[in-house]
Amino acid sequence: MVVAMAFPRRLLRILGPIAVVLLATVIVSQLIANKGLASPWSASSRQSNANYERVPPKYDPKRMHLLIPATSTNHHLCQLLTTAALMGYPAPVLINYGAPEDKDDYKQHLTKVAGVLDYLHSLPESEDDELVFMIDGFDAWFQLPGNVMLKRYYDTVEAGHRQNVASYGQDVVDENGIRDTVIFGSDKVCWPGGWERPACWAVPESRLSSKSFGPYTDQGALEHTRPRWLNSGTIMGPVREVRDVFEAAQRKIEENHVTDSDQYYFGIVQGEQSYKRRILKMEADQAKGYDISEMELFLRPKRPEKDIPKPPKGARTEYYIGIDYESNLWQTIAYYDEYLTWVRHNISEQYMPGVMGWDYQYPNYILPDDLVSFSRSPLSASARPNDARNVNDDMPEELFSWSTVPLVVNTASMTIPPVVHFTGKKAYREIWWGRSWFYPHQKSMLEALRRRGPVKTGPHRDAAAGAWTLLDKELGWVDWEDGLCQPFERKLQGLEELDPSELGFGNNWG
Repeated sequence: MVVAMAFPRRLLRILGPIAVVLLATVIVSQLIANKGLASPWSASSRQSNANYERVPPKYDPKRMHLLIPATSTNHHLCQLLTTAALMGYPAPVLINYGAPEDKDDYKQHLTKVAGVLDYLHSLPESEDDELVFMIDGFDAWFQLPGNVMLKRYYDTVEAGHRQNVASYGQDVVDENGIRDTVIFGSDKVCWPGGWERPACWAVPESRLSSKSFGPYTDQGALEHTRPRWLNSGTIMGPVREVRDVFEAAQRKIEENHVTDSDQYYFGIVQGEQSYKRRILKMEADQAKGYDISEMELFLRPKRPEKDIPKPPKGARTEYYIGIDYESNLWQTIAYYDEYLTWVRHNISEQYMPGVMGWDYQYPNYILPDDLVSFSRSPLSASARPNDARNVNDDMPEELFSWSTVPLVVNTASMTIPPVVHFTGKKAYREIWWGRSWFYPHQKSMLEALRRRGPVKTGPHRDAAAGAWTLLDKELGWVDWEDGLCQPFERKLQGLEELDPSELGFGNNWG
């Protein structure tokens, strides 16, 4: 009898854990199959989504130098600073804050170069490998957290490496130290200046597919052109290398000042780099006995219809400049209007097939893996490790998942950019502000940050606390409440009307 009873118990001990796993699998499968049961608004889901998420140092935005050229504050600057505060970015450094303002915006673009250099030169050598991100202050917002943007930066560096190997060959890349680590935003037009500039014709082709903007891609209207040229309103890279690029641009300004657009001079630096890379490829092919006649005609035309770079012998031309072609980091608006849309991802999968109703190729809007894995929800972006578990319990349900908030999507590259940069039609700053995921929640989210208490001391402060300032190489600080952004909160929340002069209906490019 004893032996007869022992066998089932041993069997139970063996099969018990297996049965539990099988039962759990069945339950999870049923929850997935029945979307109504897997509610993201359950108490446990809300609690886990709101929790602080540990970020590897490589992707920690608090370790990033965030530089914003801005001589004064206004509600457009505070659009950017408000989004920085809500998404857990570090307190920025306002470059040239308090300096005299010129009515010509472009003249201030040149002082931006010198001001950023002042900051980069002030850093100790031990910080040369840290990342610096410079963004224009009056025409951009964040829509995704900093850790997602940093992840995209490293992805873009990898994509640039693959493109360089494909374009120039592994040997040329290795022997000449070619890499793309100072990443600029992208434009669909080469501006300013004419097509004869190397910044226009010598730079690499876009990584986007030849049909990314439809059958007429790169033909006719600029809206159909693939982004290929740099935009200097967003720049990211290691401190050491960004400093070198800014120094090179500053030299170009001093040597031959022909316009007040900083983008023109950064374009010269990239144009010379791109031309030299092509020459290295041509020389390598010639050494291998390949026919280089077509390449030589392109790079050394017999007619002077385009400018040929002629840097002094031995002068440096490699500055590691690359472009965010796919808008994985930053989305410019100019000539992109018809390729950008607002999507709530929790309804897009059901909506698109329903409205089509026939065999039609429609966009597949799904949340990217890096957004889901690096930031579970809009609320987790600004969470801290010591937050109370119920700190966000009174927040609206839609803020507990990225799938339930409206996000700008690039339909050509199918990316959700962390930054929206309003080049071209500045009125979009106001037209789109009310569409953003954070617009209806600014007041409650800022109040939650204040109840918790922004970090206002030490080197790593919160954007919700205020901003560092840099003027004439002197570092200072301005509190959020001390005239920085608190005076504009009601306007940003739609509780006060904007003055017509603030609407920005001009077509200023930068």
